[in-house]
Amino acid sequence: KEWFEQFRSTYNTVYGANPTVYAWAIDVYPLDWNNTPNPGTHSSIAINQIKSMRQYLNQFSEYVDTPIWITELGLHVAYDDWGFNNNRLAPVGQYHWDEMSDFLSSTLDWLHVNSYIYNIEKWFYFVTYKNIVDLDDDGYMGIIFFTGPETDANLNCLGELYKSRVMNMEKKKCTSEGLSIAE
Repeated sequence: KEWFEQFRSTYNTVYGANPTVYAWAIDVYPLDWNNTPNPGTHSSIAINQIKSMRQYLNQFSEYVDTPIWITELGLHVAYDDWGFNNNRLAPVGQYHWDEMSDFLSSTLDWLHVNSYIYNIEKWFYFVTYKNIVDLDDDGYMGIIFFTGPETDANLNCLGELYKSRVMNMEKKKCTSEGLSIAE
């Protein structure tokens, strides 16, 4: 919101009008470092971020019909907890496939039902694969869709869940062991 106000104000000062925008982008990361993982809370945070953006944009008549593109959607921590190892973020405990499945399902279901109402034109997930055990500098240890970085890697259960929804197939979910089963 702060960036938006500065951008709009500066543009208005220079050009005498609000900028013409064809889509507004938002990165949606429900960060709650104290409650990991918590699909209900995280899904609510993500949905509220999107709703708040639409509500804010609707204050400006020229942006009421401007679509939102969710350029990154993800969940950072899918483990029991997190800590530090050699001054780097590290996962603690078990990865919760079933809870990531719940988060993914509820978020995708909400987007499916509400994308028209909130004028959400596109959404993209943060990554399809990252090493969520030996973390990069960004510390991401959340939702991934493939079993490895190779181009011929298989979908994991979250990838199967996502595929089942976007392809209008029988809905899938993940077990706590990371197996894909019918919902």
